[in-house]
Amino acid sequence: MSQQDSKMKRKTILAVSLFAIVAIGLSLQLACNGPKKPKVYPGAELEFQVGSQTVTAEVVFENSTRQKGLMRKTPEEIPENWGMLFVFRDQQYLGFWMKDTWVPLSIAYIDDDGKILQISDMKPKDLRSVKSKHKVRYALELNRGGFERAGAGVGTVIPDFKEKVAPFLRVAEPRKVR
Repeated sequence: MSQQDSKMKRKTILAVSLFAIVAIGLSLQLACNGPKKPKVYPGAELEFQVGSQTVTAEVVFENSTRQKGLMRKTPEEIPENWGMLFVFRDQQYLGFWMKDTWVPLSIAYIDDDGKILQISDMKPKDLRSVKSKHKVRYALELNRGGFERAGAGVGTVIPDFKEKVAPFLRVAEPRKVR
């Protein structure tokens, strides 16, 4: 092999190696900057389009935080388009009460595809359980009338709901029955 052939071979290997490094770097950058998946941690929040409103909801998926819910929150601590999304591992009939909850709320029971199946209003400090009529995994609480103000009702589908809640469903604790 001539010296010129050897130089050409080294240049070719160098060019191919450099191309590979650049390609790997770009792939990693695209992977890191791709669609953001929600970070799953207690207190995490998600945004949903509920009717005509964008709603931010704290996601609760552990027994301790689901049981506490919005207890002891003041009206000032619950802005108009903010709420709490309760995530349960298994489909089941759910029931919520308002013990130690000082703010009137509306609750929507939601199916796996993000369709609102039922909306009920709840009174502050009421110890009666507001039960779902269907087996569901999800309940979303907003200030009373929040769904109506957003133009959302039974049958409204929350876009991208299933994809947004999937990471939380994977880590949701089984419901602890008292």
